[in-house]
Amino acid sequence: MRSVQDTDRLVAAQARLMQTLGLPGDTSQPTDSALDQASIPVTLISGFLGAGKTTLLTRLLSQPQLRFTAVVNDIASINIDAAHVRSRGIDTIQLQNGCACCALGDDLTESLNTIADRTDPPDGVVIETSGLSDPQGITQSIARHPRMALDGVVVLVDVRTALTRLKQPLCRELMQRQLDCAHLVFLTHLTDDDDRATVMEVLMELAPGRRIVALDEDADPTTLVTGAALKGARPTPAEMAHDTGNWQSIAMSLSRPVSADALFSLLHQIPADVLRIKGTFSTTRGGRALQAVGNYWRLTPEREPLEQLVIIGVPGPGLDRFTRQLRGLGMRVDQDPDDLCFRSSSTQPS
Repeated sequence: MRSVQDTDRLVAAQARLMQTLGLPGDTSQPTDSALDQASIPVTLISGFLGAGKTTLLTRLLSQPQLRFTAVVNDIASINIDAAHVRSRGIDTIQLQNGCACCALGDDLTESLNTIADRTDPPDGVVIETSGLSDPQGITQSIARHPRMALDGVVVLVDVRTALTRLKQPLCRELMQRQLDCAHLVFLTHLTDDDDRATVMEVLMELAPGRRIVALDEDADPTTLVTGAALKGARPTPAEMAHDTGNWQSIAMSLSRPVSADALFSLLHQIPADVLRIKGTFSTTRGGRALQAVGNYWRLTPEREPLEQLVIIGVPGPGLDRFTRQLRGLGMRVDQDPDDLCFRSSSTQPS
Protein backbone atom coordinates (compact mmCIF):
# COMPACT_ATOMS: atom_id res chain seq x y z
CA MET A 1 0.00 0.00 0.00
CA ARG A 2 1.37 3.42 -0.95
CA SER A 3 2.02 5.97 1.78
CA VAL A 4 0.66 9.53 1.63
CA GLN A 5 4.18 10.75 0.81
CA ASP A 6 4.47 8.30 -2.10
CA THR A 7 1.10 9.39 -3.44
CA ASP A 8 2.08 13.07 -3.21
CA ARG A 9 5.27 12.39 -5.14
CA LEU A 10 3.35 10.53 -7.86
CA VAL A 11 0.85 13.38 -8.17
CA ALA A 12 3.69 15.89 -8.44
CA ALA A 13 5.47 13.79 -11.04
CA GLN A 14 2.28 13.45 -13.06
CA ALA A 15 1.76 17.22 -12.97
CA ARG A 16 5.28 17.80 -14.25
CA LEU A 17 4.77 15.25 -16.99
CA MET A 18 1.60 17.02 -18.12
CA GLN A 19 3.54 20.29 -18.27
CA THR A 20 6.13 18.57 -20.44
CA LEU A 21 3.59 17.16 -22.86
CA GLY A 22 1.25 20.14 -22.92
CA LEU A 23 -2.45 20.23 -22.14
CA PRO A 24 -4.70 17.65 -23.85
CA GLY A 25 -6.41 19.06 -26.91
CA ASP A 26 -4.15 22.11 -27.09
CA THR A 27 -3.86 22.72 -30.84
CA SER A 28 -3.22 26.46 -30.73
CA GLN A 29 -0.86 27.83 -33.36
CA PRO A 30 1.38 30.90 -33.32
CA THR A 31 -0.18 34.08 -34.66
CA ASP A 32 0.89 35.50 -38.01
CA SER A 33 2.60 38.41 -36.29
CA ALA A 34 4.65 36.00 -34.19
CA LEU A 35 5.71 34.09 -37.29
CA ASP A 36 6.68 37.29 -39.14
CA GLN A 37 8.79 38.58 -36.27
CA ALA A 38 12.13 36.75 -36.10
CA SER A 39 13.03 35.81 -32.53
CA ILE A 40 16.46 35.38 -31.03
CA PRO A 41 16.69 32.24 -28.86
CA VAL A 42 17.72 32.84 -25.26
CA THR A 43 19.21 30.14 -23.01
CA LEU A 44 19.30 30.70 -19.27
CA ILE A 45 22.07 29.09 -17.20
CA SER A 46 21.25 28.89 -13.50
CA GLY A 47 22.40 26.97 -10.46
CA PHE A 48 23.57 27.47 -6.89
CA LEU A 49 26.85 29.11 -5.96
CA GLY A 50 29.88 27.38 -7.44
CA ALA A 51 27.94 24.93 -9.61
CA GLY A 52 30.08 25.72 -12.67
CA LYS A 53 27.89 28.19 -14.58
CA THR A 54 30.75 30.37 -15.85
CA THR A 55 32.74 27.30 -16.91
CA LEU A 56 29.78 26.00 -18.92
CA LEU A 57 29.19 29.44 -20.40
CA THR A 58 32.75 29.78 -21.67
CA ARG A 59 32.65 26.23 -23.08
CA LEU A 60 29.37 26.93 -24.82
CA LEU A 61 30.44 30.26 -26.29
CA SER A 62 33.79 28.97 -27.48
CA GLN A 63 32.04 26.78 -30.05
CA PRO A 64 32.82 28.27 -33.50
CA GLN A 65 29.66 27.19 -35.31
CA LEU A 66 27.33 29.68 -33.59
CA ARG A 67 27.64 33.34 -32.61
CA PHE A 68 26.33 33.96 -29.11
CA THR A 69 26.18 37.02 -26.91
CA ALA A 70 26.69 36.44 -23.18
CA VAL A 71 24.76 38.36 -20.53
CA VAL A 72 26.38 37.85 -17.13
CA ASN A 73 25.00 38.89 -13.76
CA ASP A 74 27.01 38.76 -10.56
CA ILE A 75 25.84 39.56 -7.05
CA ALA A 76 28.53 41.86 -5.72
CA SER A 77 29.99 45.23 -6.62
CA ILE A 78 32.77 43.32 -8.41
CA ASN A 79 31.52 41.33 -11.40
CA ILE A 80 34.32 38.76 -11.54
CA ASP A 81 32.39 36.31 -13.72
CA ALA A 82 31.79 38.89 -16.47
CA ALA A 83 35.46 39.85 -16.45
CA HIS A 84 36.43 36.19 -16.81
CA VAL A 85 34.09 35.63 -19.76
CA ARG A 86 35.11 38.86 -21.50
CA SER A 87 38.79 37.95 -21.15
CA ARG A 88 38.10 34.99 -23.46
CA GLY A 89 37.19 37.38 -26.27
CA ILE A 90 33.47 36.64 -25.94
CA ASP A 91 30.82 39.27 -26.72
CA THR A 92 29.68 40.04 -23.17
CA ILE A 93 27.14 42.36 -21.56
CA GLN A 94 27.61 42.86 -17.84
CA LEU A 95 24.71 43.26 -15.42
CA GLN A 96 25.58 44.11 -11.86
CA ASN A 97 22.77 44.94 -9.51
CA GLY A 98 22.29 42.15 -7.06
CA CYS A 99 19.99 39.15 -7.01
CA ALA A 100 19.02 38.47 -10.60
CA CYS A 101 15.40 37.54 -10.02
CA CYS A 102 14.57 40.67 -8.04
CA ALA A 103 16.77 43.46 -9.34
CA LEU A 104 17.45 43.03 -13.05
CA GLY A 105 14.14 44.26 -14.45
CA ASP A 106 14.69 47.21 -16.78
CA ASP A 107 18.44 46.60 -17.00
CA LEU A 108 17.88 43.16 -18.53
CA THR A 109 15.18 44.46 -20.88
CA GLU A 110 17.45 47.29 -22.02
CA SER A 111 20.28 44.83 -22.67
CA LEU A 112 17.99 42.56 -24.69
CA ASN A 113 16.79 45.59 -26.68
CA THR A 114 20.39 46.53 -27.45
CA ILE A 115 21.12 43.01 -28.72
CA ALA A 116 17.93 42.79 -30.80
CA ASP A 117 18.54 46.20 -32.42
CA ARG A 118 21.97 45.31 -33.74
CA THR A 119 22.34 45.37 -37.52
CA ASP A 120 23.85 41.89 -37.30
CA PRO A 121 22.25 40.26 -34.22
CA PRO A 122 23.76 37.08 -32.76
CA ASP A 123 22.47 33.60 -33.37
CA GLY A 124 21.49 33.38 -29.73
CA VAL A 125 21.83 34.87 -26.25
CA VAL A 126 23.06 33.02 -23.17
CA ILE A 127 22.27 34.55 -19.77
CA GLU A 128 24.27 33.43 -16.74
CA THR A 129 22.39 34.22 -13.55
CA SER A 130 23.91 34.81 -10.16
CA GLY A 131 24.21 31.80 -7.86
CA LEU A 132 21.52 33.20 -5.56
CA SER A 133 18.95 33.93 -8.25
CA ASP A 134 15.48 32.56 -8.79
CA PRO A 135 15.30 32.22 -12.60
CA GLN A 136 11.53 32.71 -12.72
CA GLY A 137 11.74 36.51 -12.93
CA ILE A 138 14.21 36.39 -15.82
CA THR A 139 12.07 33.94 -17.79
CA GLN A 140 9.20 36.42 -17.46
CA SER A 141 11.33 39.25 -18.86
CA ILE A 142 12.33 37.06 -21.81
CA ALA A 143 8.75 35.94 -22.44
CA ARG A 144 7.56 39.57 -22.54
CA HIS A 145 10.24 40.66 -25.00
CA PRO A 146 8.92 40.88 -28.59
CA ARG A 147 12.23 39.88 -30.21
CA MET A 148 13.39 37.13 -27.82
CA ALA A 149 12.23 33.55 -27.27
CA LEU A 150 13.13 31.35 -24.32
CA ASP A 151 15.11 28.39 -25.65
CA GLY A 152 15.39 26.72 -22.26
CA VAL A 153 16.48 26.97 -18.63
CA VAL A 154 19.53 24.86 -17.75
CA VAL A 155 20.23 24.38 -14.03
CA LEU A 156 23.61 23.10 -12.82
CA VAL A 157 24.01 21.03 -9.65
CA ASP A 158 27.44 20.50 -8.06
CA VAL A 159 27.66 16.80 -7.16
CA ARG A 160 30.37 17.49 -4.55
CA THR A 161 28.29 19.83 -2.41
CA ALA A 162 24.65 19.17 -3.35
CA LEU A 163 23.81 16.77 -0.52
CA THR A 164 25.34 19.10 2.08
CA ARG A 165 23.57 22.17 0.69
CA LEU A 166 20.22 20.38 0.54
CA LYS A 167 20.47 19.79 4.30
CA GLN A 168 20.70 23.55 4.88
CA PRO A 169 17.16 25.02 4.82
CA LEU A 170 18.09 28.32 3.13
CA CYS A 171 20.14 26.63 0.43
CA ARG A 172 17.57 23.89 -0.14
CA GLU A 173 14.74 26.40 -0.59
CA LEU A 174 16.66 28.34 -3.23
CA MET A 175 17.93 25.23 -5.02
CA GLN A 176 14.36 23.95 -5.16
CA ARG A 177 13.18 27.18 -6.79
CA GLN A 178 15.94 26.95 -9.35
CA LEU A 179 15.04 23.34 -10.12
CA ASP A 180 11.37 24.30 -10.42
CA CYS A 181 12.33 26.46 -13.41
CA ALA A 182 14.64 23.92 -15.04
CA HIS A 183 14.03 22.28 -18.37
CA LEU A 184 17.36 20.47 -18.17
CA VAL A 185 19.58 19.64 -15.17
CA PHE A 186 23.35 19.16 -15.42
CA LEU A 187 25.43 17.35 -12.81
CA THR A 188 28.84 19.02 -12.56
CA HIS A 189 32.22 18.51 -10.88
CA LEU A 190 32.11 14.78 -11.43
CA THR A 191 34.73 12.40 -10.00
CA ASP A 192 35.14 8.63 -9.89
CA ASP A 193 34.11 8.48 -6.25
CA ASP A 194 31.35 11.09 -6.23
CA ASP A 195 27.78 10.77 -4.96
CA ARG A 196 26.13 11.16 -8.36
CA ALA A 197 23.79 8.16 -7.91
CA THR A 198 22.47 9.52 -4.63
CA VAL A 199 22.27 13.05 -6.00
CA MET A 200 20.45 11.77 -9.07
CA GLU A 201 17.89 10.00 -6.88
CA VAL A 202 17.30 13.14 -4.82
CA LEU A 203 16.96 15.32 -7.91
CA MET A 204 14.40 12.96 -9.43
CA GLU A 205 12.21 13.73 -6.42
CA LEU A 206 12.95 17.47 -6.38
CA ALA A 207 12.59 17.91 -10.15
CA PRO A 208 10.33 15.16 -11.49
CA GLY A 209 10.02 15.02 -15.27
CA ARG A 210 13.35 16.75 -15.91
CA ARG A 211 16.15 15.28 -17.96
CA ILE A 212 19.25 14.96 -15.75
CA VAL A 213 22.60 14.75 -17.53
CA ALA A 214 26.09 14.13 -16.12
CA LEU A 215 28.15 16.88 -17.75
CA ASP A 216 31.66 15.58 -18.25
CA GLU A 217 34.53 17.17 -20.16
CA ASP A 218 33.76 15.21 -23.34
CA ALA A 219 30.13 16.33 -23.59
CA ASP A 220 29.26 18.82 -26.33
CA PRO A 221 27.48 21.64 -24.46
CA THR A 222 26.06 23.18 -27.63
CA THR A 223 24.22 20.00 -28.58
CA LEU A 224 22.93 19.52 -25.04
CA VAL A 225 21.85 23.08 -24.28
CA THR A 226 20.35 24.16 -27.61
CA GLY A 227 16.60 23.59 -27.53
CA ALA A 228 16.62 22.68 -23.84
CA ALA A 229 12.95 23.63 -23.56
CA LEU A 230 12.11 20.69 -25.81
CA LYS A 231 14.00 18.23 -23.63
CA GLY A 232 12.29 18.66 -20.26
CA ALA A 233 9.38 20.02 -18.27
CA ARG A 234 8.33 23.62 -18.70
CA PRO A 235 8.49 26.03 -15.73
CA THR A 236 5.40 26.44 -13.61
CA PRO A 237 3.47 29.75 -13.58
CA ALA A 238 5.09 32.57 -11.67
CA GLU A 239 4.90 32.67 -7.90
CA MET A 240 6.35 35.04 -5.30
CA ALA A 241 10.12 35.16 -5.72
CA HIS A 242 12.30 33.80 -2.96
CA ASP A 243 13.29 35.84 0.07
CA THR A 244 16.96 36.72 -0.27
CA GLY A 245 17.30 38.63 2.97
CA ASN A 246 19.47 35.94 4.55
CA TRP A 247 22.46 36.09 2.19
CA GLN A 248 25.45 38.40 2.34
CA SER A 249 28.11 39.36 -0.18
CA ILE A 250 31.36 41.06 0.80
CA ALA A 251 33.68 42.67 -1.75
CA MET A 252 37.34 43.04 -0.78
CA SER A 253 40.47 44.41 -2.45
CA LEU A 254 44.20 44.22 -1.79
CA SER A 255 46.86 46.87 -1.47
CA ARG A 256 49.79 44.45 -1.09
CA PRO A 257 50.57 40.80 -1.89
CA VAL A 258 49.08 38.22 0.46
CA SER A 259 51.26 35.73 2.29
CA ALA A 260 50.74 32.49 0.36
CA ASP A 261 51.39 30.28 3.41
CA ALA A 262 48.95 32.24 5.58
CA LEU A 263 46.34 32.06 2.82
CA PHE A 264 46.74 28.28 2.46
CA SER A 265 46.26 27.88 6.21
CA LEU A 266 43.12 30.01 6.16
CA LEU A 267 41.60 28.14 3.23
CA HIS A 268 41.89 24.89 5.15
CA GLN A 269 39.53 26.39 7.76
CA ILE A 270 36.67 27.82 5.69
CA PRO A 271 33.63 28.01 7.99
CA ALA A 272 30.25 26.58 7.03
CA ASP A 273 28.79 30.10 6.81
CA VAL A 274 31.04 30.85 3.82
CA LEU A 275 29.41 29.37 0.71
CA ARG A 276 31.49 30.85 -2.12
CA ILE A 277 34.78 32.71 -2.63
CA LYS A 278 36.15 33.96 -5.95
CA GLY A 279 38.68 36.51 -7.07
CA THR A 280 42.16 37.19 -8.45
CA PHE A 281 44.98 38.79 -6.47
CA SER A 282 48.72 38.89 -5.85
CA THR A 283 50.45 36.59 -3.37
CA THR A 284 54.04 36.26 -2.30
CA ARG A 285 54.30 33.47 -4.87
CA GLY A 286 52.77 35.41 -7.77
CA GLY A 287 49.30 36.20 -9.05
CA ARG A 288 46.58 33.70 -8.21
CA ALA A 289 42.93 33.08 -9.08
CA LEU A 290 40.90 31.65 -6.20
CA GLN A 291 37.73 29.60 -6.57
CA ALA A 292 36.17 28.08 -3.44
CA VAL A 293 32.85 26.28 -2.92
CA GLY A 294 32.29 25.11 0.62
CA ASN A 295 35.41 23.20 1.66
CA TYR A 296 36.58 22.72 -1.94
CA TRP A 297 39.03 25.34 -3.16
CA ARG A 298 41.52 25.84 -5.95
CA LEU A 299 44.30 28.36 -6.61
CA THR A 300 45.59 28.74 -10.15
CA PRO A 301 48.18 31.10 -11.68
CA GLU A 302 46.87 34.47 -12.88
CA ARG A 303 48.99 36.84 -14.96
CA GLU A 304 46.99 40.01 -14.40
CA PRO A 305 45.16 39.73 -11.08
CA LEU A 306 42.38 42.23 -10.40
CA GLU A 307 43.38 42.44 -6.72
CA GLN A 308 39.76 41.80 -5.82
CA LEU A 309 37.88 39.12 -3.93
CA VAL A 310 34.20 38.34 -3.30
CA ILE A 311 32.93 36.27 -0.37
CA ILE A 312 29.31 35.08 -0.32
CA GLY A 313 27.69 33.45 2.66
CA VAL A 314 25.14 33.45 5.44
CA PRO A 315 25.49 36.32 7.94
CA GLY A 316 26.88 34.98 11.19
CA PRO A 317 29.96 34.62 13.38
CA GLY A 318 31.70 32.30 10.92
CA LEU A 319 31.47 34.78 8.05
CA ASP A 320 32.48 37.66 10.32
CA ARG A 321 35.51 35.77 11.64
CA PHE A 322 36.61 34.74 8.16
CA THR A 323 36.36 38.35 6.94
CA ARG A 324 38.47 39.56 9.87
CA GLN A 325 41.09 36.92 9.09
CA LEU A 326 41.25 38.09 5.48
CA ARG A 327 41.70 41.64 6.70
CA GLY A 328 44.61 40.39 8.77
CA LEU A 329 46.22 39.21 5.53
CA GLY A 330 46.06 42.73 4.10
CA MET A 331 42.69 42.72 2.39
CA ARG A 332 40.24 45.54 2.93
CA VAL A 333 36.47 45.65 2.58
CA ASP A 334 35.51 47.90 -0.35
CA GLN A 335 31.96 48.43 0.86
CA ASP A 336 30.14 48.08 4.15
CA PRO A 337 28.96 44.43 4.15
CA ASP A 338 25.58 45.53 5.48
CA ASP A 339 25.07 47.55 2.28
CA LEU A 340 25.50 44.37 0.26
CA CYS A 341 22.94 42.25 2.05
CA PHE A 342 20.14 41.21 -0.25
CA ARG A 343 16.71 42.44 0.69
CA SER A 344 13.37 40.70 0.48
CA SER A 345 12.08 40.35 -3.06
CA SER A 346 8.81 41.96 -1.97
CA THR A 347 10.50 45.38 -2.13
CA GLN A 348 11.90 46.92 -5.30
CA PRO A 349 15.48 48.24 -5.30
CA SER A 350 15.83 51.98 -5.36
